[in-house]
Amino acid sequence: MQFVKKGFYSKKHQNSNLRIVSLNCFLCDTNNFFLIQDPTDPFKQVRNYVNSKIEWLESTLREIEKNNEVAFIIGHISPGDTTFLSECTKRYNAIADRFSHIIRGQFFGHSHNDEFKILREYFNRTKISSIVHLAPSLTTYTGQNPSFRIYDVDSDTKILKDYHQYRLNLTEANMNPEKSPKWEIAYNATKV
Repeated sequence: MQFVKKGFYSKKHQNSNLRIVSLNCFLCDTNNFFLIQDPTDPFKQVRNYVNSKIEWLESTLREIEKNNEVAFIIGHISPGDTTFLSECTKRYNAIADRFSHIIRGQFFGHSHNDEFKILREYFNRTKISSIVHLAPSLTTYTGQNPSFRIYDVDSDTKILKDYHQYRLNLTEANMNPEKSPKWEIAYNATKV
C-alpha cells in the first residue's frame, strides 16, 4: 500500500535477512513542482513530523536494525545529484551514516554514467561511511553505449564482493543488424 500511495516501500528478501528499501527519489527532484508546497520532503518520506513520528526511512532502518537484518537501498536519483535537493541529500547522508553498519549497498541510476559516490561521516567529514553505486544506462541517451551491471554478493553477509560491467558496442551492432547484439564484459570492479 505504501508503494501505491507514495511510491516508496521496503520488502524482505525471501529466506534471508536482507531487506530491500526502495525510495521514491522523484519526491526530492528539483523538477517536482509539489516541492513548492513543501520544499524539503513531500509525502514525508525522509522526515515525518506528523504526531512526532520519526522519518519513514529512519524508522524502516531502525526496524531492520532491531530485527538483525541488513539493507540494500535502491532508487533512481542518487543523493548528491544536482537534481536531488540539497536538504534531502543532507538528511539522507545523516541517516546513511547512522545506519552504515546495516546498509550493505546503495544502488541508483539517473546520471547514465558509470560512477560511484563516497559518503562521508556526518560529524567527521574525514572518514568515509559508505559508497553509493551508480550504474550506467541501457539506453543510448547522451550518446553512450548501452550498459548493465551484475553484482556479486556474499550470500551470508550480503556484503558486495565485486561487480561485472557489461557494454554493447552500438556502432558494431548497428553495422551488423542481422546478428544478435553481443554484450561484452567491460571490466570487473576488483580487477585492474
